[in-house]
Amino acid sequence: RPPARGSQGAMAADLAVQCGKLPEWLLARRVIPEDYARLLPAVEAKVQQALAETVKDQATLKLIEEHKEAVTYFAARDIYEAICKSPEGSKTLLGGHSNPAAAKWKAVLDAYRRRHLGWASEARLLLQNTSYEIPALKKQAASCEQQVSECTQRQAELVRREANAKSRYEAMLRELGIDGFDPRRELASFAAAELPKVHAELAELLQRSGLAIAEHFDAFARHAASGGASATAE
Repeated sequence: RPPARGSQGAMAADLAVQCGKLPEWLLARRVIPEDYARLLPAVEAKVQQALAETVKDQATLKLIEEHKEAVTYFAARDIYEAICKSPEGSKTLLGGHSNPAAAKWKAVLDAYRRRHLGWASEARLLLQNTSYEIPALKKQAASCEQQVSECTQRQAELVRREANAKSRYEAMLRELGIDGFDPRRELASFAAAELPKVHAELAELLQRSGLAIAEHFDAFARHAASGGASATAE
């Protein structure tokens, strides 16, 4: 029979526990032993012994590689279940394991289950994650978002500069009268075609203006000569 609505509310209120006070909450309800901090190092020693064993199953190796830095109760459970599904997890007639790795991971799991030390381990991990890991990840995420924003702005600026440079380049090509597929060769061809024209135009201009230039120079020379003679007479 389902519990009454009032009892559900009381249970929900009772389970509303701050992460920082979770170990104290478990201790107050005698779920974990008071000396759990002294008992957990022994479990961690068993974990190190299990990690030192050779495992051939790839699924188990993947889990060990994923959790080897912090083998909690749930990690140990998953590793043991994986190794039990492999040939290395076969059991003897007495229910034990002949494979050393399977036997030691079973010992780790039993140690966590004894006196609910697995609860204490997970509570400590949860406290560490909420106090340190999650804030650090949030800070890293904010830094990554800032970098993404800066890179987006930088990309927009580079796109604008690229468009301006392309526009100036196209204007220069139009001014020079070339297509821009091979600028060096096109400029050489342009110069080879235009310089003779410029030379001919300059020669024609000099020929047309030569008589006028000579007349102006002669007038200047006579003016200068007469001015010099007058200065001498005075």
